[in-house]
This record gives sequence, C-alpha cells and structure tokens, in this order.
Amino acid sequence: MLEWWDTHQKLIARSGLTEEIIDKVSQNNSKIFRDGAGAFLETLNKFKIPTLIFSAGIGNIISRMLRYNNMEYGNMHIIANNYTFNKDGSITPPVEIIHSFNKNETVLDNYPFSKEIENRPNIILIGNSLGDINMVSPKTDQNVLKIGFLDKPQNNQLKMFQEGFDVVATENTTFEFINEMIKEIN
Repeated sequence: MLEWWDTHQKLIARSGLTEEIIDKVSQNNSKIFRDGAGAFLETLNKFKIPTLIFSAGIGNIISRMLRYNNMEYGNMHIIANNYTFNKDGSITPPVEIIHSFNKNETVLDNYPFSKEIENRPNIILIGNSLGDINMVSPKTDQNVLKIGFLDKPQNNQLKMFQEGFDVVATENTTFEFINEMIKEIN
C-alpha cells in the first residue's frame, strides 16, 4: 500500500502540477463544502475548539479552499498530503504520506498541536467512509460522537455505516443538523 501511495505521489509531482494550478483549482471550486459547514467551523473557532481535518487528499488544496471560502480559522489543523514547492513553483512529494489506513490519531505525535488535543474529553468525528470510523480510538474517559455522511448508499453500505457510526446522514445532507446539535450543547 505504501509503495502504491509513494508511486502515486511521485506521479502527481512529475505531472507538472504547480502551486499556480493548485491555486486556480481552489479558487474555482467554491461549492465543494456542504451547506452549513462554514457555520459549523465558525462555531468551533468561536469556542476555541481544536478542529482537525484528516484527509488522504492534498492538504494544500484543502487549505486554499477553506481560505477562499472564508472558512479558515486559527483553531484548525490539516493533516493531509502537503506538497512543498520548488523555486520554479513545481511540487515535490510529501515527506509523510497520509492514506486511508493511517488517517488516524497515531500520526498526530508528529505535529506541534498534539499536546493541545491529547486530553480532550469530547470528540465529534465526522467522516464519509468506513475507514474514518477509526480516526480516533476512544479512551475510557472520552465521549466520541461519530457522524457518517453516506451520500449514495450502495449494496449494504447503509447497514455497515449504521453499525460503525452513531449517526448516519444520507442523500447529501447539510451540516444544519450538526449545527442545531451544537447549539443545544452550548
């Protein structure tokens, strides 16, 4: 698996992807986030709740898209495949590869914010794949609410999501139900 991901990242780097292309793609995809996601992130920032975004995708794009949609805040930490750029603007592959099998708290020790979140008693985990269920390993002194977004259930996916997540949202559900839940907690 790691060999596949390593090869994949090197191919992306050789493809001619530049910082300028990443910037252009990010600017032209303003409707990438679910409705209500901005209000959710704003609330988390208001209450200084650390927000981790785990992704096997390209962190540089995630960061820019958040910025271009006015959804980037100081409480956010993006754990993803982040490319660095050469003087000519071309990319070099990430040093640490984040993929669906290591997209969890085991990689957090490498980040400066790990101390900030290590003793948090309450966690809201939001994911859109069954692998996301394992992003956090709850300790006995933690409360973890797992919310799964399953937009187009196929075969027995819905049943599997219901077994792994506490709440399953289907059919392109917005963040509004999460926002309402957060208001009740305040």
